[in-house]
Amino acid sequence: TGFIVRFTLNYGGPLKANRGPKEKQKLRRHFHCQLKRLWEQPPLADFTVWLKPEVGAREISLVEAVGSFQFVPLVSKRIHMLAELGLTILRPGPPGDLVNHGGDIDNRVKTLLDALRVPRAPQDIVR
Repeated sequence: TGFIVRFTLNYGGPLKANRGPKEKQKLRRHFHCQLKRLWEQPPLADFTVWLKPEVGAREISLVEAVGSFQFVPLVSKRIHMLAELGLTILRPGPPGDLVNHGGDIDNRVKTLLDALRVPRAPQDIVR
């Protein structure tokens, strides 16, 4: 009864290590329009009822409010939605240079993953 949705998110720009709420919110804003478009395409377009912030007792809403912001995660325990993530990081230079001279790759990826999840508290969001 499940289905698989394959999609690609694109980002071209600096991905810095150990970034705070401002940088993560900038990434969220960048991905927002791509994710919004994804919800407008089948098969997710068939489930837009999940995008309503207020629903009845027997209905499902994926909307998560954090402060004055509303988020709709693609990964949700509520309906057993899972994700597999593949990253392609392109940088100028010879192969392997990102690992050897690219700085703290672990924390760059952490910045990206933090931006892709729903923030935990309103102070994690900068307008």
